[in-house]
Amino acid sequence: MIDNVRVLLTNKTGGYALLGEKPQSRFEGVFFARNGQLYKTIESLQYATPAERITNRIWCVERQRGQVTERLVMPHGQDALLLDMSAPQEFTLALDVKQSYDNRVWGRDYDISAEKGCVVFSFTKRNDGRDDNRAFHDEFDCHLAVCATPLDYMPLKQWEEHFYPSDQARGSSPDSRWVHVGAKFRGSRFAFGFGLTKNEALATARTVLARSARILDEEEKRVAKRTTSNAFAFNDPEVTRKCCVNALDCLSVKNEGIYAGLPWFFQFWARDELISCRGLLAAGNAALAKTIMFRHLERLRDGKLSTHPSATLAAADAPGWLFVRLEDLCRFDDHNSLKLLTKAERDVIAQKLHDHLDIVQRYRLHDGLVANGPQETWMDTVWENDTRSGCRIEVQALTLANCRFYTYLSGMTHPMEKGLKTLTRDTFHKKNVIFDGKGDPTARPNAFIAAYVYPELFTKKDWSAFFSTLLPKLWLPWGGLASIDKGHPLYTARYSGENNKSYHRGDSWFWVNNVAAIVLNRIDRVKFERHINRILEASTHEMLHMGASGFSAELSSAEQLRSEGCLAQAWSSATLLELLEERYRR
Repeated sequence: MIDNVRVLLTNKTGGYALLGEKPQSRFEGVFFARNGQLYKTIESLQYATPAERITNRIWCVERQRGQVTERLVMPHGQDALLLDMSAPQEFTLALDVKQSYDNRVWGRDYDISAEKGCVVFSFTKRNDGRDDNRAFHDEFDCHLAVCATPLDYMPLKQWEEHFYPSDQARGSSPDSRWVHVGAKFRGSRFAFGFGLTKNEALATARTVLARSARILDEEEKRVAKRTTSNAFAFNDPEVTRKCCVNALDCLSVKNEGIYAGLPWFFQFWARDELISCRGLLAAGNAALAKTIMFRHLERLRDGKLSTHPSATLAAADAPGWLFVRLEDLCRFDDHNSLKLLTKAERDVIAQKLHDHLDIVQRYRLHDGLVANGPQETWMDTVWENDTRSGCRIEVQALTLANCRFYTYLSGMTHPMEKGLKTLTRDTFHKKNVIFDGKGDPTARPNAFIAAYVYPELFTKKDWSAFFSTLLPKLWLPWGGLASIDKGHPLYTARYSGENNKSYHRGDSWFWVNNVAAIVLNRIDRVKFERHINRILEASTHEMLHMGASGFSAELSSAEQLRSEGCLAQAWSSATLLELLEERYRR
């Protein structure tokens, strides 16, 4: 249905526009990043004529309203939105200015003023005793300028309550907001500019409007250059590959890092970024992958990384992923003779790896296996005391993969590797059943992660037998894996939203599904062909036809393929790109 189609644009500086025919969530609209904050500005553009068709051109969003074709672009590097229509059309501008997570309802004042060829909406947020100001207490002013030639508008200055069914379904409060319906406009080309001062907003909007024709041409050429490739012999996978490359580029910010996901994971999450780095290499962005890896290398402390810079929760598996991806980067560099890494940088990597493995060996081995605390793996939520603390299969595999990298760099075997490999082999399986944790035979998909990072743990024959036993317990007919045994008491078939009941106890994660398909393709492509193809079909269909068009969502309910959770998740697109490379590369 056209009402459920949403399209996502970004400006590569942290801002985004998530737009559909009607907002389904308070996280939809137009947002701009400043000083570590994300500011929502436009809630929606409301038209009398509904859209009959929405097309994601990758470089722009195109909507057809009767005889009028409308294009929306976020110019690269600008805090702006450009609206271009083939003929004059009328629309109403609804505003909901706030910092993204701040849902206070009082102390919100809007003013409208006319400037030469522009209208400026000025917003003031002041603390009000009727709100709880403890969690959010910032007071601020910001401005949105709207420019057009000619400018035809009528101020409205009205308030409307808008309901958000997606937030209601997720149990995400509040699921309604009073938004400010600022003005009605008529015209064919508009530039919206954001600023913390009125002059800044005006300058941005005027510049974008003056350069609008050139911006449209530049954006189309920029995206075409980035996504053009003769990588695959087949057309359909090539379309998906272009979307994956574009999704990773859109989620990257100032060539510094990559957002975990939009619309609400707009931070640099360690585990998410590092898992996504292999996809960045496949997308031709080794420079950003290297930047991300070295940033986390500097943040590595006492054998752990925090989940993101402002978090208190540690990610025990993130250091393992860091050195797995550094190994990928080194091998990629050596294989292609690119000289991405200097000798000094390789020496830094080698020393950091030596120090990390020393810490693991000294302080994290429990009876010879690597242990993690509660909520320290990627399955980091709690429900009925299910925390995955202890010794977990993928954590052992990540550590062993790091020992392999140690050998690659130094030519010597790490003293921990032989004993850890033997003990892991002896502890984590019984006949054809592979365990999720020491003493925990619960069927979960983490064995696929283990096989992905350290296939040497078992023979292909052994892995094949394990997966033949594991798949029936996790397999979902639409083409995904449940995150826990379908027969387990904690299994929840439907996405439960913010309460975590289903999050790691039923929900099917697209990044894990893609990794599983990569592993199955490597273990026995013929035997597991049906599973590989169904996963690829499901991930592709979700990206192209569901959720945010051209982006991979975070997860789906187990019971039916859906776009749920965060609509544009970096590691979902990155691992899908890896899977396409694995399956279709010429």
